[in-house]
Amino acid sequence: MQKILYTLLLTFFITSGFSQQIRPERSQFEHRDKLRPAWRVELAPSPDPLKEAWIDFLKDKYDVKLRGMGLFANKELLSAEEVVFKKLSAKELDFYTEVTATQYGSQMVVFAAPGYDIYLGNKGYKKEFKILEGILKEFIATVVPKMQREKIAETEESIEELEENTKDLEEEITEAQEEITSLEESITEMQTAMEEKLKALEEARIRLTEQQSRLKYLKGNQ
Repeated sequence: MQKILYTLLLTFFITSGFSQQIRPERSQFEHRDKLRPAWRVELAPSPDPLKEAWIDFLKDKYDVKLRGMGLFANKELLSAEEVVFKKLSAKELDFYTEVTATQYGSQMVVFAAPGYDIYLGNKGYKKEFKILEGILKEFIATVVPKMQREKIAETEESIEELEENTKDLEEEITEAQEEITSLEESITEMQTAMEEKLKALEEARIRLTEQQSRLKYLKGNQ
């Protein structure tokens, strides 16, 4: 019961409070030898599942396909070059996301360039830069908590498996201890029996010596 209550509380805090606590920060990212406007956010999931979720989110929601992660590639900087991201612009642009590992999860840096030296956040592209923040917030509010709930489910499953394994080991230990106790009792019984046999053997040797002495005496008096 306590385990179920813990799970419900943890899920509640993740779903209701996670998106309120995590906010993208206006930042900069060095690209093409200059610092460019970007949105940065630190999240709990590790880089690989976070990249996969972000790629799926953009493809399903905005029909934008990020490249850089697949069977033969797993880059930190994902890109979708010369794509039409309708939510941001009717014209083609280059869209980038860098995902790197941190001590507690991952850092995402998102930015876009409608021209070689023109980036969202520059003069004339403030509105689009704000829309980009909204897209990132939407991802944080919907997809990331779902990832956390799935992680909780996986952890609970691991805990249950470990609890079962621990219980099995405890039973095996109990059986082994009982077997050891039984063996110790058998050893004690055998030691007692051996002591009795040794005592009987010694007594038999003494009797044999006495009998041999009598026989020798009798022969000498004939």
